[in-house]
Amino acid sequence: MPDEKKDEKKDEKKDEDKVVLRVDMHCEACKEKVRKSLMQFPGLEKIDIDMKKQTVTIKGKVDAKKLYETVKKKSGKRTELISPQLKKEEEKKKEEKKEDKKKEPQEVTVVLKIKMHCGACAKEVKKALLKIDGVYDVKVDLEGEKVTVKGKNIDPEKVRDKVTKKTGKHAEIVPPKKDEKKDEKKDEKKEQKKEEKDEKKDGDKQGDDKKGEQKKSENPVPKSAPEYVYPPQLFSDENPNACRIM
Repeated sequence: MPDEKKDEKKDEKKDEDKVVLRVDMHCEACKEKVRKSLMQFPGLEKIDIDMKKQTVTIKGKVDAKKLYETVKKKSGKRTELISPQLKKEEEKKKEEKKEDKKKEPQEVTVVLKIKMHCGACAKEVKKALLKIDGVYDVKVDLEGEKVTVKGKNIDPEKVRDKVTKKTGKHAEIVPPKKDEKKDEKKDEKKEQKKEEKDEKKDGDKQGDDKKGEQKKSENPVPKSAPEYVYPPQLFSDENPNACRIM
């Protein structure tokens, strides 16, 4: 069993030192052209050209990608890299780049509230903060008892604890302020909604009043009108005032 493993490892190493290309070759002249394009390549140990299979096998410690590009450029022939497969290597490189981007240092700003009585206190706090790994800028506001710390990949809680430990002064992390503009916009929206509701209510009341007036105009209250007696009825028996007129 151990002998088989050793053989497998040897085969893997041999494959690593071997590059196989597929090149369009129609004659001996094509073959020689490909051979010449490879002769001066660094690290090359052996070249095997198979006209039937249209393959070129190169042995040696060489860069497969550069070798492929050299043959393609110098021979002018259509060339294809069969082994090793570069796709996996390229994918690995892309993944490594992504990981590097993730590991890139991020700038962090921390505001601490520390009780400081004089300039000596401020200097002591500043020195202690600048000694922390990652911290590159410290601004002290003595009157406001606030310290603004800027650094790369720094943990606010660790910064607070280290300052407290080194200076013996109590420190608190000041939470970041919310955007005032966003709050103002929210208040404006609320006020607009209230105004719209009030306008709707006023409009409904005015509409009800108008409807009431229209109903009144459509159905007027009848007024008591004086009785009018037509001329032919003056001397009628039905008229109680007929005798007086006579």
